[in-house]
Order: sequence, then C-alpha cells, then structure tokens
Amino acid sequence: MKKLQLILPLLLMAAAAGCGDDDDDRPVVADKVFDTALNAKYPGASNVKWEREGSYMVADFYYQSFDMEAWFAGDGDWRQSETDYGPNIQVLPTEVQTAFAASEYASWSVDDAYRYDRPDMTFYVIDIEKVNSRDLQVFYKPDGTLIQAIPDIADITPDTPIPSV
Repeated sequence: MKKLQLILPLLLMAAAAGCGDDDDDRPVVADKVFDTALNAKYPGASNVKWEREGSYMVADFYYQSFDMEAWFAGDGDWRQSETDYGPNIQVLPTEVQTAFAASEYASWSVDDAYRYDRPDMTFYVIDIEKVNSRDLQVFYKPDGTLIQAIPDIADITPDTPIPSV
C-alpha cells in the first residue's frame, strides 16, 4: 500500500505534465490563402515554415540562395519581406556599400545585412557593433542615403516606421 501511495502522486504529476499546452512547439500550418500568396510572390520558395507574429502570418523560407521572411496580413496581403545577407555587405547595392564605407560607422564590425521590401519602399539595414558601444542598426535608401542609425531593435515588422524613405 505504501508503494501505491508513493507511486500514485508521481503518476498523477506525469499525467498532468503530458496535458500541458505545447502549442508553441508545434509548427503553424498556414491557411491556403497564405501559401498561395507566398507562391505568387516567391515561386519556388523552399523549406517554408510559418509562424504567427501578432496579427501577421510570417513565412520563413529560402529563395534564390537567401534566407528570407515574408509577412502577410490576415487577408493574405503581402506587407513586407526581409532578405538576410548575413555579414556579407558585398551583396548590397554599390551605393549602400560606398556610403557605409565613407560613414562614421565604417570601422564597426558588421553582424548582418538585410534588404527590406514593402509595397511602397525598399531599404537596407546593416547591424553593426563596436567594443564598448551599443549595437546599432544603420538604415539606408537604395541610393546610399543614410536614413537613420538607431540602437538595435529586436525585429523590424511591417508596422515599424521608417522615416524619410
């Protein structure tokens, strides 16, 4: 009887743990509307994984050798894409490379470079860091014009305002 008294609470705890909410670990399955919208915008996208970010459905995928994200509103409208170039700024437009090389940030280490496309604009972001300084994100127009340099923010969403683009 004593063994049963010891084992029963352990069994109940194990059963309760198995009933937990593990939705966060499961992949999000996108509605056909989102799959259709992604395929129309990026035909041939591979390794597509969907997640929900606030009111958006976000596809993480590979396209033309780059890691990308595409953000879609609830109705399937495309709102933003992010192309991750890694630390390789040589893939950025020559104008952006030249502007960065001539900037006060040229001596900083480049962590990552990105291209952002929205329905009404395209801009580039270079994540940089320097010892004993706060990490920055430097935003450029495609023509190399500096838009802003700000402390590194977590994510640039379709709702992140970009001044003077």
